[in-house]
Amino acid sequence: MDVKTHVPQRRCIACRGSFPQSDLIRVVDTPEGLRLWEKGMSGRSCYICRNSSCVGTAFEKNCFARSFRKEIRKTDLAELRKLIDITD
Repeated sequence: MDVKTHVPQRRCIACRGSFPQSDLIRVVDTPEGLRLWEKGMSGRSCYICRNSSCVGTAFEKNCFARSFRKEIRKTDLAELRKLIDITD
């Protein structure tokens, strides 16, 4: 008998496609600013594909502000862009 396991799906904020959660980058809104998710972190989060086109779109179209429903400081966006180092 083949037992199927549930694979959590999440939506990319840039391309709006649904993918397995483990295939995406999770960004968390913390009191210190936007951070890449680490075990134990809590707070509102969003997901983005691990490719340069989605990362570029997310920054160009202000997808993080839409996802977190608040204005994001340019310094936080610049810091986040450094953390998400995607090379295709």
